[in-house]
Amino acid sequence: MKNKIFTGTLFCLLTLSFFSSCTLFNKKGRWINTNIEGNLLPKKPSEKDDFYQAVNYEKLKNQPLEAGMTTAGGQGEINKILSSQIAELAERTPVPVNPSKANSEIEKLISLYNMCLDWEKRNALGIQPILPVINKIQNIESTEDFAELFYDDEIRIFFPASINSKNNDGFRYAPEIKIHFQFDRNLKACNDFYKSMLKKIGFENEEAAEIINSAYDFEKQYNSYFVSNKKSQASSLYFNNIKREYKNFPLADFLKAYGVADMTYLISQSEELKTFDSLFTNENLQAIKNLCILKILLNSASLLDKESYEYASLLTEQINGQSFSFEADGAVLHILNSYVPSFLGKVWYQEFTSPEVIADVEKLTLEIVEGYKNQIANWTWLNSSSRYTISELLGRTKVIVGANSFFDYSDYKVEADLPQSIIKLVLFESAAQVKKCHKELDIYDWPYPPQIYNAFYNPSNDSINIYAGYIYGNHYDINATPEEKYGRMGTMIAHEISHIFSLYGGNDNAIIQRLNANDHKALQERLDSMADYFSNFEVFPGKKCKGQQCKGEIGADIFGMDTLLKIVAQKDSFDYKLFFEAYAKTNFAKYTEQLNLIYYEKDSHPSYFLRTNAVLQQFDEFYQAFDIKKRDGMYLSQNKRVLK
Repeated sequence: MKNKIFTGTLFCLLTLSFFSSCTLFNKKGRWINTNIEGNLLPKKPSEKDDFYQAVNYEKLKNQPLEAGMTTAGGQGEINKILSSQIAELAERTPVPVNPSKANSEIEKLISLYNMCLDWEKRNALGIQPILPVINKIQNIESTEDFAELFYDDEIRIFFPASINSKNNDGFRYAPEIKIHFQFDRNLKACNDFYKSMLKKIGFENEEAAEIINSAYDFEKQYNSYFVSNKKSQASSLYFNNIKREYKNFPLADFLKAYGVADMTYLISQSEELKTFDSLFTNENLQAIKNLCILKILLNSASLLDKESYEYASLLTEQINGQSFSFEADGAVLHILNSYVPSFLGKVWYQEFTSPEVIADVEKLTLEIVEGYKNQIANWTWLNSSSRYTISELLGRTKVIVGANSFFDYSDYKVEADLPQSIIKLVLFESAAQVKKCHKELDIYDWPYPPQIYNAFYNPSNDSINIYAGYIYGNHYDINATPEEKYGRMGTMIAHEISHIFSLYGGNDNAIIQRLNANDHKALQERLDSMADYFSNFEVFPGKKCKGQQCKGEIGADIFGMDTLLKIVAQKDSFDYKLFFEAYAKTNFAKYTEQLNLIYYEKDSHPSYFLRTNAVLQQFDEFYQAFDIKKRDGMYLSQNKRVLK
């Protein structure tokens, strides 16, 4: 996968992180991590010494992080574009005074947009919109009541478990039962947030503390963060075995309430859910009810008054280093992108993207796929049967550009206030997706909406997928020079094609099935040498790049660049300087120090300064274009290069 993604949905919990203080400059004099905000040399270095920093120096120095953002470039860039365009759409779109009278999808989106901006009404309502749901939870008298109450949309949506009906097995939609956590290892941040919100509802300090403590003591018995420090493995379950395996939690009723009631197909379950079932007893009823209340607070705070929005922002900042924007358009974008990204993405895509641009990117992708296919014949380190297998696979690779499939929102009605409108829209989308369960997989149904800054290779259907957000976030110009197109978009395309051989995180199960034992070993030796080389570089003082963790992405970068350089070598008068500079600019990104640490610990991508410098070091064309010599910082001797 090309890029790091952090997106929120109504059912999404805040990601885990831990922070430490960092000295920003590398004392060894080698490349420094310029992806950290403010971490630059006092003067612009030579392209021969630190190519990434030299090409991006002015932008790294002068482009500020947007309010509420932890990143510039990438997703931050498309978010700026998206915010401006939706604001412009709102200005030219008249909507009914009564939001329920909105008919077109544009009118409905702008009605939600206006509700987000109406802080006067939101502040006047305060926490009133969620009190009826909290009262319903408080009135539950036994765990048996849940079997009936799950058919109440408002209860079900705020229960600690949910159904991911977009989950698939590569062939059909296979529903996945997910258990959600209301606590992160940053317990102080969670406690402070919940205590502040409970006090807004009317609980005294001691009552609030009791609710939080009982919910935490219950959840930590199955929360994988606290039990094993590892994410649990999913397993399959037949519908007709549910009542035998789940003695306490009324899972069958829960599934029926969601609309998933087929008794023949498998569903996916987790170890946490099995443990949750053993704990789902009347003895723990109050703790279960308290967990539901905390989930209501966590998932609705951004939709309430400004004080609640501020509490939610502080919690997010303390846990993953990212705060919410309080500027008008930024706040709207945060809410719509977090809760109803598919609806936002559909309107944005249909209103602001160009079919000509999408078609041009598709044409470029098909050209590179064909060029890549031709290069396989020269991979003498693979035997002929493996080369044939991979070439045949490339020949049937599908190219999907721009957007995924969309829901029809004509039956959705906007409600009188923001929280209810958002909840109803989330439920509407959930019901529409559930109808696909156990049906054949739609390859156009991507995991994220089109405004995401990303692209990926999907091994389950052998497709290259490029989001419109990546195209427009990169300011793709249909009239740009070939060098700029290949450098900015072509390198990403070649990277994704390379995931046919270099899968995410080094997961090579699909590769084993495509190559014989000797060829698989040869491939792994190359990937390991690439990972080992990247592991030499410090990302933070005393913390080196996790090469093995990033092996799949490192391999995709280097394999992709190698093949793309062979493709462009066929172009007359090709300007390699412009090409390499375009590549470095595409990799522009800077983050807060906290977010850099989160990416370092968890992400399968190396830092962007390494994805530029350590990759380009491997290729003669780069040395020739910039006259790199032995004593230059970008120089790497031939015997140390990973492609031999």
